[in-house]
Amino acid sequence: MVNSTVSLEQRTKLLQDAKDFANYVTTKYPQVNEKGELNYYLSGSLLVMLLSQINEFEVLDSSKIPKIKIIQKKEIKPELSDKLKSFARKIGDLDYIETSAYKQLKSEIPDELFDNERYLKEKRKFLPFGGESFSLEELPVSLRENLFVSGKDNQIFCDSAKEYDKMEVAKINFGDKDCFITNPLNFFGCKFLSILQKLPKKAESLKRDFSVLLPAFSELYSEQELINSTYILLKNFQKAKPEEPNLIKDYFKKVENNLLFNFDSNSRNLKSFLIKVKNYDLVKNNLS
Repeated sequence: MVNSTVSLEQRTKLLQDAKDFANYVTTKYPQVNEKGELNYYLSGSLLVMLLSQINEFEVLDSSKIPKIKIIQKKEIKPELSDKLKSFARKIGDLDYIETSAYKQLKSEIPDELFDNERYLKEKRKFLPFGGESFSLEELPVSLRENLFVSGKDNQIFCDSAKEYDKMEVAKINFGDKDCFITNPLNFFGCKFLSILQKLPKKAESLKRDFSVLLPAFSELYSEQELINSTYILLKNFQKAKPEEPNLIKDYFKKVENNLLFNFDSNSRNLKSFLIKVKNYDLVKNNLS
């Protein structure tokens, strides 16, 4: 969530820590395998902090993943970087999405041929599986103290369970280091879904987040692109939850009820976008 109390000095340190952490993770756990295929890509709040420190990114052809084929380049202007930098905050976990190539490599660990110690040694060559963690103790002290919200038992939770993700990826570069992240357009939809899920908890902070991200991402994409991408992600999320066929409808109702008597600018921004997604759905299907 956007933290307006973070000083300029703290923000600068957080942004550098985010870059250092991404470099640490992608060095220890390579994002590209020996065949030149993509293993995984980073997402979550870390993505925004990385995005704020570059002047362009390249979009991969999603139909070719895990193969890496660039199809588009987008510029990030200084004024957009400044907006994204205001999103700097400590992170509580590491979000990543694994590709089919990474899943295949994991599945090839021959557990029946190894004793427990040797099996675990092979397994540690991969990012922790969904729901597992790695220890903060293995990180440099500066990162442990500044970038992370300390979790249970001093661990970093790793979340790879994104069954509704559209497998859309962007490549960024820091000097001589490439890093693969969720396509910002797809991340925006994920953030909107996250807000729908979490409200009314931490409502003011979540609405403030959205009021920062909406104008920032509107400099990269048209309103129609943002609405369409968000709509598709919500549909994919609903399909992944067949046991709860009205889940998105319920989210919409809950958020609308929460915003009903809120007329501040942050509430209006969120309410306006929600209505536009609902109206878009009336043309497409019956999501809402």
